[in-house]
Amino acid sequence: MESNIELRSEKIRNIIGKMPPILIRYGIGSFVIIITLLIIGSFYFEYTPSRRIDAKIKTSSSDTSIILYIPPSLKNNIKVGNQATIDFNSAQGTNNDYKLDVIINNIEKELTITSDGTFYAATAILTEDSKKHINNFKSDNYAEIKANLFLKKTSVLKHIINILFK
Repeated sequence: MESNIELRSEKIRNIIGKMPPILIRYGIGSFVIIITLLIIGSFYFEYTPSRRIDAKIKTSSSDTSIILYIPPSLKNNIKVGNQATIDFNSAQGTNNDYKLDVIINNIEKELTITSDGTFYAATAILTEDSKKHINNFKSDNYAEIKANLFLKKTSVLKHIINILFK
């Protein structure tokens, strides 16, 4: 049995032990092309990041008052005109399962410090579609709710670079 191991000559063992160079070149070339396409594509693919923030809403028969509490870390990423979605599923004491879209129309310049945390207060107005649905929610006091704040569009590559180098 031990003699079967030595049946092949040294030249045959060298050929069997080597991977053909053409396969190595095509494999590395394919890998480089795929990675390059992903990097180029990530520069062009855009998405809208969002952050979960606290909000208060008060409605009456005549108007609706909405206050968004923006953390200081997001202040530079937010501007008047940004959109937010208020999630009524999180409203205290409500059984509502719907969302309202609002647009930020004013951001305070001064930082507010309370026992609940530090934030910039921003007021928001309802979009036209949301004005139709606000009648389902009435509250004479401010209701504590959660909101998804949508930041400005950014490319996937810029977002990855910001995460890596901040």
